[in-house]
Amino acid sequence: MALGEQVGESSGKITGTRVLTPVGEQVQMEVSFQGSGNMLGEEITDTATYVQVVRPGGVFYGEGNALSPSAVPCRPALRSWLASTVLPS
Repeated sequence: MALGEQVGESSGKITGTRVLTPVGEQVQMEVSFQGSGNMLGEEITDTATYVQVVRPGGVFYGEGNALSPSAVPCRPALRSWLASTVLPS
């Protein structure tokens, strides 16, 4: 697996948002969602929360955590991730 390679995809519904105290001049927004998709070839259902900021140049950057049920019901998977995207001009 190479750096930057897509490892999965998920879609779902935003369940909550809130604007957080700015860090310097960057406004932060917390987003929570529930969705389903696949990760490394396995079907997933997850609940996640991430915090995103808009960086100079229109780049959205976010860090978050997701909780997904696993094959072993008493041991759900907790994943942390980083993501960024550039807004179209």
